[in-house]
Amino acid sequence: MSDGSNKRKRLDSNSEKADKPQGGLTSGEATQYDRQIRLWGLDAQRRIRSARVLVVGASGVSAEICKNIVLAGIDSLTLMDDKHTTTEDLSAQFFLTTESIGKNRAAESIPGLQKLNPNVEVTAKEGNLSNLDEEFISQFTIVCVTGQPMHKLFAIDEICKRRNVKFFAASVLGFFGYFFSNLGDHSFAQEIKQTKNGEEFSKTEQHVSNFCSLREALQAPFEKVKGKSKKKVLRQFPEISFGIVVLEEYFKSNQTYPANNQMVWLTPYLVNYSLTFYKGREAFMNLRKTFFGLLDLDEDVLSEQVLNSLIAGCDCEIGSVSAIIGGILAGEIIKTASQKDKPYNNFFFFNGQALSGESTARLKAQWVTCNSRSCYSIH
Repeated sequence: MSDGSNKRKRLDSNSEKADKPQGGLTSGEATQYDRQIRLWGLDAQRRIRSARVLVVGASGVSAEICKNIVLAGIDSLTLMDDKHTTTEDLSAQFFLTTESIGKNRAAESIPGLQKLNPNVEVTAKEGNLSNLDEEFISQFTIVCVTGQPMHKLFAIDEICKRRNVKFFAASVLGFFGYFFSNLGDHSFAQEIKQTKNGEEFSKTEQHVSNFCSLREALQAPFEKVKGKSKKKVLRQFPEISFGIVVLEEYFKSNQTYPANNQMVWLTPYLVNYSLTFYKGREAFMNLRKTFFGLLDLDEDVLSEQVLNSLIAGCDCEIGSVSAIIGGILAGEIIKTASQKDKPYNNFFFFNGQALSGESTARLKAQWVTCNSRSCYSIH
């Protein structure tokens, strides 16, 4: 496959030279992105226009991400994937069709993406995480990896940090999903509404958010928190976050999720009954007990209902959940590129059964001494 085979249709070069409005956008681009410019300003759109984004994994959640950032008018998108389309992909990945079955998912997604915005350079690259070396990553300003266990992303996250590349990771696990962001020391502008003499006005303030690495984010010493302080700390984290962390530990040990791929999709009403027969469920439950024991967590921080649903759907991607996770994450990528508004720092979890989403600084913790006792400070 040729990386240059899907180049965008450029506006006429003579008109570009003749008509360069402020901010470096052509008149055609200024017209195309007029509504966005009115929303977040010309400077923000110019910064979006210079973003070079790599998305790894052509799943349903990545399709939603790619759709939104291409429409927003980034400079270029490279979509990398090494998998061939299956019938299961068609339920969540809307750029794929029955004619795509057996063909590379990234390459098959390009025509639909290119139609959304001919002014964005969209290319496909066949590959996987092993192809993400430092030299390749340094070509981009933003890297987003989808559908991969967290422990496989530590090295990529660290490369991005060294190269000052913004890093995102996302995954959908049945009814649940999450994304993580490491933007390093990220500067952004935020409009603050104020009132003076009965009149409301907006004031733009400059801020910097500090992000931790993925490796650091997964090292919260919950076992050091005792008594009422622990209950206060645990309330800051959504229930599903604990389930996903245990699921990651299971995958790390077994190189698979604890669901039985031979079973058909189960309705929520049948889940509790049918999970008795799930391959790996007992091992997963034992791991939860051991893992929570090490962290000195009560097992009731993760209810049986959520736990069962997580195991039941952890090896499938539900289109509606992918749309929510992908849509919100695309907004975060746009915020990051534009340096406009405060980004989530650093995890976002979504519970599709409860129809709730929550952002939390999941496990980026500092321990300080307060009146001779341990205190927990979230960043």
